Amino acid sequence: RISRCRSAPVLRDRCRAARREAPPRASAAMRTLGGSRASGGGSTRRKVVPHFVVFQGDEYGVEGWSIKNGCRRNRWDTLLDSMLKCVMMDGQWAQEVKASLFVGADAVHVTGAVQSLVMEVVGSKPDGRPMYAPATVHQWEEAMWNNRGRDAHGLTWELDWNERDHPDGRRRGETCQQRLLRRLESMLAKGPSDAAAMVLDYRDVDATYDRLKARGLHREPRSNTVYILLGGAHGFDGHDDRDNTFFEAVVQRFANRLGRNKVARVNLCEEPEDVAKFTAVKVATFLSVEYSRNMLGRVVAGVEDLLAQGPHARAGPYAQPPAQQAVAGCPSVRAPSAASSAPWARKPTTGVERGVQTDETALGGSEADVAAAQASGDASGGPRKCYVPHARGAA
Repeated sequence: RISRCRSAPVLRDRCRAARREAPPRASAAMRTLGGSRASGGGSTRRKVVPHFVVFQGDEYGVEGWSIKNGCRRNRWDTLLDSMLKCVMMDGQWAQEVKASLFVGADAVHVTGAVQSLVMEVVGSKPDGRPMYAPATVHQWEEAMWNNRGRDAHGLTWELDWNERDHPDGRRRGETCQQRLLRRLESMLAKGPSDAAAMVLDYRDVDATYDRLKARGLHREPRSNTVYILLGGAHGFDGHDDRDNTFFEAVVQRFANRLGRNKVARVNLCEEPEDVAKFTAVKVATFLSVEYSRNMLGRVVAGVEDLLAQGPHARAGPYAQPPAQQAVAGCPSVRAPSAASSAPWARKPTTGVERGVQTDETALGGSEADVAAAQASGDASGGPRKCYVPHARGAA
């Protein structure tokens, strides 16, 4: 019809001009990769930068690390691999991402700038471009071992043996865990006070990860940094967290610095009966991908909104009144840790070790010890953990 009209050329010119002036549409793929819009504005969502913090409060620290047998002594293989997955990306690593390892009384801090230390130039390509060494786990372990105790670009060491002769460095009578907590307080004091923190856990959680992401869909995060707390292969204390004292002390340090309304305990599993076991390496990889997709900001916005409602919200979105659940888009379900007469609450479930335990042979001992530990867990009404006995002396 337009082609038959005398004013067709004029209409075509107007349509073309309107298309040129219209803002480009973001494709579905681009919106998924971080192009989500905040409510009430046209700018993209603020990107919340993660600071991964991995704990293993044993009594050895860096002195218990050995390059032999794939760094499996005291499960440094898990600690190092987790740190690598926190900062590693395809192409240039994100310089702003940080990862800290607190083991024993020692601490190691890396950023994405450590890429130049790991991926060294090993030659030239046919077109003249430099050829870099791949960032494999073995290459990462070698680079960290060769630079042990020596600061480099993107790498900082805080070693207990360097403070033994310092008058204020090592207080008399302190245990390794007490020195670790003091070192953690120092790191938090130097960091931003308006940050948020997520503790990856499965007991007494505030909410699940997916529900927090849904809750923060149309909200803008106020924090620029989020601390992500993970446990090593044997939990936060290096002894499978049989005693929660050290774990609670770590969480309390973050609450003291950031405020209780900025620290959330988060479970990756959505349903109570779907309790799974994730390694720290897998969790670090997943959350690193979430940061690249600009999804962490949405989760942090959900944390801030949930905990800002007061103490009643700390039981998680499960315990909110039905009216509030309808607003948050969360169904009325009790928390996995809450006492219940439901069938799934009575039967023992396989739980994830505190701090997303990463060792499939986490606990040693005889089968009788394992059975006793499981029986005590069933009697207490708590989730039944997964214990795999193995030969004494095995790594």
